Amino acid sequence: MQDFAISVSFDDGEASPERLARLVAAVRQEVRQLDVAAVEFAQGTVPDGARGGAMDFTTLLVTLAASPVLVELVKMATAWIARAKDRSVELVGPCSTLRLTGAAAAGQEVLIREWLAANQPGAGAGLRSPDKPG
Repeated sequence: MQDFAISVSFDDGEASPERLARLVAAVRQEVRQLDVAAVEFAQGTVPDGARGGAMDFTTLLVTLAASPVLVELVKMATAWIARAKDRSVELVGPCSTLRLTGAAAAGQEVLIREWLAANQPGAGAGLRSPDKPG
């Protein structure tokens, strides 16, 4: 089975950028405990004339091969949202994008199931790749 990437962007309306970066770094450690091929911070945008690259510390690029790991990744994202009312997560898969928010958590189960079905390996894989910011 071929590996595929999921881009996971986090937002917490109440957190400062520094605190959000620390929160996402903690989530990155949790994701590493799953059976993923890789989990890295996404590339950020670099101002014109700047040297070197920039990292986007609010977005993780997760490379995985197995469908059960994708399900666990979504469970982890929904648990993160549940910890504070203003949080949201955007998951960009090979075929579609899913945006989850704490405000509408109760009605998102159908959307989650549909997104998982569309983004499982072999379910239209290759139609679209998550963009790496930058």
